[in-house]
Amino acid sequence: DAYYNLGDTLRDSGNTNDAIEAYQQVIAIDPAYIDAYINLGAVLAAGLNFDDAIKTFEQAISIKPDVAEAYNNLGTVYQKSGNIQSAIKNFKQAVSINPEYADAYLNLGTAHIFAEDYAAALTAFEKTISLAPDHAEAHASQGATLKELKQFERAIDSFQRALTLRPNQPAALR
Repeated sequence: DAYYNLGDTLRDSGNTNDAIEAYQQVIAIDPAYIDAYINLGAVLAAGLNFDDAIKTFEQAISIKPDVAEAYNNLGTVYQKSGNIQSAIKNFKQAVSINPEYADAYLNLGTAHIFAEDYAAALTAFEKTISLAPDHAEAHASQGATLKELKQFERAIDSFQRALTLRPNQPAALR
C-alpha cells in the first residue's frame, strides 16, 4: 500500500513520471492490484500516452473483467483518441457491470454526441440525471442535446437547471 499511496500523492502533486514508477512498482509486487492499473492508466492518459493507457486498462480488464471503472476509463481514452465506437462499446460495458454508474452514462452520452446519435445521447443523459439529479454537467449536456434535436423549451429548462446547480458552468452559458 505504501507504493500505491506514494503513487497517488505523486500524481496529486503533479509529479506524473514518479507516480507512473510507483504504480508500476505496485504492479510488480502485486500483479492483481487492479486499482494500481486504473490509476496508472489514468496518469498515462492524462499525459496523452493513449497507447500505453489503453494497454494498461486492457491488462486490468484481463485480470478482473468485472471492474466498471476500468471499462469507463478505457472508453474515455478511446474517445480522446478519436475511436468513438470503441468508446461507446466500453461505456456500455461499464454500465452493464454497474447500472448505477452515473459518470459512465454521462460519458456514454458524450460519445453518442460525437457519433451524432443525439437520441441515444439524450437517453444516456436522462439516465445520468435519474441516478444523479444534481449533476450539473449532465443537465448542461442534456440541454445541448435537446438543442440539437430542436427541442428548445426542454433545452432551456435543462440549461437553467444546470445553471441553478452550478451558476458559472461554461457549457450552460453557451
